[in-house]
Amino acid sequence: MQYVFNSNIRYDILLMSLGFDHVGYDDEVEYLCEEIGGMGTIIVFSFDNAGSMSYPTAIEQVIGVDIFKNIDNILGSLNFFSKKNVIE
Repeated sequence: MQYVFNSNIRYDILLMSLGFDHVGYDDEVEYLCEEIGGMGTIIVFSFDNAGSMSYPTAIEQVIGVDIFKNIDNILGSLNFFSKKNVIE
């Protein structure tokens, strides 16, 4: 993400098939998502393979994708996550 942010190339979509649940919240990742999203880039990350809440999918500027049909169970009571960012 740092490379995308620092490059002179503007991307329409940033798609990364990864998500981290063991790392936890990261201010730098959120900052990069805010800045890259602010440049008009659509940011898409996947949830982790276990289907748990992960980063950076929990960040507002990120669209989260998942293969699980029970995504509502995963999101459950997480008040910081907007379901509008989830594609099933």
